[in-house]
Amino acid sequence: MTDRDKAVELLARALHAERDFYGSIDTVYPTATALLDQLAPLLTAESNSVTAQAVKVKPLEWEEVNPGLYIAKSILGSWSRFEGHYRPPEAYGGLCRDDPASAAQADYEARILSALE
Repeated sequence: MTDRDKAVELLARALHAERDFYGSIDTVYPTATALLDQLAPLLTAESNSVTAQAVKVKPLEWEEVNPGLYIAKSILGSWSRFEGHYRPPEAYGGLCRDDPASAAQADYEARILSALE
């Protein structure tokens, strides 16, 4: 599965969850825009697949700051994860994921790799 396929799957799941939660497709569009902005690094990372094979990104190091709340600090900002959600540095809410640590790591790696030539 390519990075783009993963991004599309994440977006589809998030949109489905938003529709189920709010009960209306009209409320999904702002969420879709925000999610696409956050998934853009994953889409860019696919074009850098040759670079991705040659470069290994260090894993995020998680520190438990409160029961169930973990923070990972990096040069790009801080990621957090809690109760099945993760939050990238510039986000205000959490993105629901089955494995928030892996989702945060993939987002972090995509951002790092998108800056390389």
